[in-house]
Amino acid sequence: MNDRGVSSVVSYVLVLGIVALLTSTLVTGFAPFVTSQQDDSVRDTFEVLGNDIAGDVNSADRLVAEAGENGTVELRTRLPDRVGGTTYEIEFHNKTSERDAAGYHYDIELRSDESETTATVPVRSDRPVETEPAVLTGGNVEIRLGDDGDKTTLVIENA
Repeated sequence: MNDRGVSSVVSYVLVLGIVALLTSTLVTGFAPFVTSQQDDSVRDTFEVLGNDIAGDVNSADRLVAEAGENGTVELRTRLPDRVGGTTYEIEFHNKTSERDAAGYHYDIELRSDESETTATVPVRSDRPVETEPAVLTGGNVEIRLGDDGDKTTLVIENA
């Protein structure tokens, strides 16, 4: 009779051990999949935000052309402060010398501060683009007409 009591306890402990093993295996096996999905989601959001910024640069560029030399242009856009639960940075890279087409060419790079996720979106403008500071953060961004003495520029900064 004592053997039966031990069998129930041993069976219960074995079942708990098997369930714990299966649960930890599933969590360990699916964790990279979930992380990959999160990175893909952040990258897709960065591409959307990069296209929004590129569209705003193009809009500001057209407004400068229509406003003429004495006009003023100021365009504000609201970007989220965080994407995927983390802050991010926006940086413009001048690619004008690498491309043959007319105008100024830039790559807008958005990168996450924590997960090393990045997205790059190209943009073309008729005027040079300057950022103040060199690396922007998410949130309110302002594009305005700047004057660099002999040429007009588009200045992009956090507002």
